Amino acid sequence: MAGNSIKITGACILIVVSFLSIILTLELKLLSPLGGIFIAGVSFVGAVLMWQDAVESMQGVGTENDNRAKADR
Repeated sequence: MAGNSIKITGACILIVVSFLSIILTLELKLLSPLGGIFIAGVSFVGAVLMWQDAVESMQGVGTENDNRAKADR
């Protein structure tokens, strides 16, 4: 269960990083356009994948043991 909270926290941090890279690219012109968009894209995709992994692992909790107990009877 602690692993899921770490994944969700990491996903939130990556979303913040993607928004900061967009702001640094478009508003402040501190990053090059291609580099900022690349950082934002990779961060956002990583956040979505981490969030999806955490949600999928939480949905499967408890169902495996129920099916094994029914099969053993």
